[in-house]
Amino acid sequence: SQHTGTFPLTESQREIWLAAQMGGEAAVAYNESLRLEFRGPFDAEVFRTALHRVVERHPILFATFSPDGQSQTIAAGRALDIPEIDFSSKPEREQRELVAAIVDKEVSTPFDLTAGPLLRVKILQLSREYFVVTWTAHHIVCDGWSTGLLINELASVYSALSSGTDVHLEEPLPFREYAMEIYANSSGAREAI
Repeated sequence: SQHTGTFPLTESQREIWLAAQMGGEAAVAYNESLRLEFRGPFDAEVFRTALHRVVERHPILFATFSPDGQSQTIAAGRALDIPEIDFSSKPEREQRELVAAIVDKEVSTPFDLTAGPLLRVKILQLSREYFVVTWTAHHIVCDGWSTGLLINELASVYSALSSGTDVHLEEPLPFREYAMEIYANSSGAREAI
């Protein structure tokens, strides 16, 4: 399928891959982390379903990278584990500390580029009508612009599933297709302008 298979890194991915090899601060500098707050009725199962649908549309989030940084592989049929942690029985101050600690850990925990997945999502329940979702992705597969796109898709799919309506999202350009096009253009003979 055009969504799966093994293909080269783009130039910007290669730069990020090289920086990530340095370890330490450099390895986590590319963690893109968001904290999403939901106040009011929130259905964690519907949210999980919505997230799975969005992730299925963007399999680059399941890319793994060869140890030498020469290629990336997208395998079909991988699923994202989305743990839910219930802090609703804790006092508010402790909840704030626990959430802050999880957010800090997400930002400072490196991703394994050779094993993946390069997205981590946790659902934190603080009360019956207050949830915090942490979303952390590696910049090598998800920059700030694409994160915004994914969150918008997630909101649309979650709203549609919650209200029992259909959502029609445009077919995304598979990253593999985009990477192959860039690779062909950069390695092919360039005509002088």
